[in-house]
Amino acid sequence: MSDGYTPVFNTVFDGSLYGKWPESAVWLTMLALCDKRGNVDMSFQAIAGRTGWPMDLLVQGIGALMQPDSYSRSAAEEGRRLIPLVEGRGWGWHVVNHAIYREKARLQGKDAARTASGVDAARKRLERGVSPEVPRSPPDMVLSPEVPLSDS
Repeated sequence: MSDGYTPVFNTVFDGSLYGKWPESAVWLTMLALCDKRGNVDMSFQAIAGRTGWPMDLLVQGIGALMQPDSYSRSAAEEGRRLIPLVEGRGWGWHVVNHAIYREKARLQGKDAARTASGVDAARKRLERGVSPEVPRSPPDMVLSPEVPLSDS
């Protein structure tokens, strides 16, 4: 299994899996196990062995995650979270919205890096039509004992 990365946003706890056991915990397990394409190409036995999940709860959770969910935020695959990786095989799943959330995390990371570097601030100034040559603060003052910092 190749290394993957699945971002988990806090909305995972507020959606239609709210309060559902074992589905919500199995869902987090599947997100942690999927590869960079959103595939969990493992059998029930391999997942149970690797994670310690009891087989009956794992089967129950995956089964529920494969069902349509009319309350899901996503209409993709009728709200299903998992679909079979290979039709008729009985194991191996694809995380339906993996690419969407991976891209959302990528863009958030990009925005955070731009903000930290100051690039985002420069871009926003240009969008507002503020020239980069316009000073944004008073000119540097020379501080000396002869120049008081306050009137007191």
